[in-house]
Amino acid sequence: MKTISVCMIVKDEELTLERLLKQVKQFADEIIVVDTGSADNTKSIALTFTDKVFDFVWQDDFSLARNYSFSKATSDYIMWLDADDFITEESITALQNLKEHLTNEDTIYLPYQIAFNESGECTFEYLRERIVKNIPIFKWIDPIHEVLIPYGNLATYNIAIQHRKIKQGDSERNLKIYKKMLANGKTLNARQQFYYSNELYYNGYFDDAIENYNKFLKNENAFVENKIQAKINLSKIYQSKNNLTQSKQSLFDTLLFDLPRSEAMCELGHIYLNEKDYKKAIYYYKLAIQKPNIDTFAFVSLDCYNYIPNLQIGLCYYYLLDYEQASKYNKQALKANKKSEIAKNNQKIYNRLISERQAQKSKR
Repeated sequence: MKTISVCMIVKDEELTLERLLKQVKQFADEIIVVDTGSADNTKSIALTFTDKVFDFVWQDDFSLARNYSFSKATSDYIMWLDADDFITEESITALQNLKEHLTNEDTIYLPYQIAFNESGECTFEYLRERIVKNIPIFKWIDPIHEVLIPYGNLATYNIAIQHRKIKQGDSERNLKIYKKMLANGKTLNARQQFYYSNELYYNGYFDDAIENYNKFLKNENAFVENKIQAKINLSKIYQSKNNLTQSKQSLFDTLLFDLPRSEAMCELGHIYLNEKDYKKAIYYYKLAIQKPNIDTFAFVSLDCYNYIPNLQIGLCYYYLLDYEQASKYNKQALKANKKSEIAKNNQKIYNRLISERQAQKSKR
């Protein structure tokens, strides 16, 4: 049976660290915690689970800290986690079993689930390189949104790791590091340019985001899924500026890169719904209803593949006075999210309108 070292970098994580380490200890052969300057009880909590707690002077570079944590690992494989991650009992059992079946895998990808609906079901997911063989070739790169370059035999297992954040951090932390890099004369590569543009977008610097997304999109070798996401984000920025022509064009541009993505089709549906062009909205929402494919390594908004388009198609049919169709699609939305108050309330309205219409017919 193979052994696994779990490596973490932490800072002021007393709210979630114990929760995670209780889960980790059930499958990890070694736990390594690297503290980058905590001022709370993080280190004392870590020491109750492992004696391998190390200090690391923060240098505005996540890859340096993660590489330091990896340098302390002694097991056959290394798994990285963040302190506010969460591992279900099902995934813990799967990880225990995985150790018994690992053979010659080098890079192992697992789903990363980072958003959830009222029913507790995942709504945003993507694959991440999560477990790698403990060999020198695996080094983290990029100071922000750090990544391990895949190597050797690649494998993907359906063992989800959840991200369950409790506290909110500095929303501009990553942006500040990027700006420091640029001030120091750093030229961003395509991947860094994409994530820098995202940080500008998330923090409301829309004009700068437009400029940098367009700069990123000129790179022919950029990852296609990042190009698609850049166009979707540009569309949302243009919507906020009420430039709907440019917003639509950005979404149509995603079709230049690959088959329709549900995230883009839902945005088109949203625009046409707001314009009261319900038939076009229905058309694009129906294009969105499909099985998501996270094997492309894209960021996947799972609600865009079922719940949202069905909910909104129902609303479109409501405005078209076709209450039976509205009910039909809304019921599909309820199947996708059984605790959705919006879908529940909509269904009450559709049921009432159908009953009233049937009563009127019976009086004739």
